[in-house]
Amino acid sequence: MREELKNNLNIHFQIIYKDILDQNEILKLNNKVLDLFENKDQGITEPNWSQKDIFLISYGDSIVETSDNKLKALTKFLNKYCKNHFNNLHVLPFFPYSSDDGFSITDYEIVRPDLGNWQDMKSLSKDFRVMSDIVINHASIKSKYFKSFIENKEDTQNFFIKLRNVQEGYDSVVRPRSSDLF
Repeated sequence: MREELKNNLNIHFQIIYKDILDQNEILKLNNKVLDLFENKDQGITEPNWSQKDIFLISYGDSIVETSDNKLKALTKFLNKYCKNHFNNLHVLPFFPYSSDDGFSITDYEIVRPDLGNWQDMKSLSKDFRVMSDIVINHASIKSKYFKSFIENKEDTQNFFIKLRNVQEGYDSVVRPRSSDLF
């Protein structure tokens, strides 16, 4: 199974990082992910989650304080009131977005400036195991990836699905929203 996983990861990393990493760096990244997957580097003897874990789910702007950015305010609040009760924090999308309550991401590489920055996210992870939604299935039409796709740039043509007839086969899709599917 490890060899199959290694090969699959390598294929994905080649596609994702082809312009920024050389072959050796991709191999190192591949091995690091495999080690993490197998919990070797973390010294974890239990599964990643168990019945002992308690999760808190929060938007990054749930706590607001005038003297700090929102992620710093959240960190202070969690450390003061929640540290002894929760060991895992699920931060709902914290990337810049154009709609859908944060789920229509415009830029996957930065933290929303009104929340803070990557250092603030790192601070959250000092006392909590942090997870987040990467929301790759909700990209905004305002994202650079979608704009590149619309411009037919080769590097993003597999990021989205081109629909020839938006009505074909989708008339039975039900969703809890008042807006059209497309």
